[in-house]
Amino acid sequence: MSIEDFNQASASECEKCLDGVFESSPWIMKQAIVFRPYPSLHALFDRMVTIVRESSIENQLNLIKAHPKLGTRNRMSTESTEEQKTACLNQLSDDEYNQFLLMNEQYMTIFGFPFILAIKGKSKQEIYEDMETRLQHNQAEEFECALKEIFTIASFRLKDRITDNLESKQRT
Repeated sequence: MSIEDFNQASASECEKCLDGVFESSPWIMKQAIVFRPYPSLHALFDRMVTIVRESSIENQLNLIKAHPKLGTRNRMSTESTEEQKTACLNQLSDDEYNQFLLMNEQYMTIFGFPFILAIKGKSKQEIYEDMETRLQHNQAEEFECALKEIFTIASFRLKDRITDNLESKQRT
């Protein structure tokens, strides 16, 4: 769908298009749809980020907590499942799985929410190293880091669903 098509679509079509861009948090897309039309994909993304930034700390924390633990074998959204597959987190050996499980538990104990990382293009070793590094953050640093990673994930997901005006004109 192009951003032009998005702007002209019904609210329900827009909701289907944006579903899952922000993990299990439809309140963001519902608010963003109200602000149509958007001149670009970038403007839509910026609005969604603003919606999160202007929401309560409780809503931001709920958004963070909506994300699955990396390397988990539990059921998760289609988007998260596919993203974790690209980093081979669905193919962890028992030892690797136990390492991720332990790190996730440590992280949850310290911060009270799951470790979030935009894993596109990262190896499981890079993910593990990022996790080790971020365990050294304080609560405020890690809360902000988690939000920034969520925005990166949402950006990737949004670009997979909507093309910008410039991109759609280049294709024709």
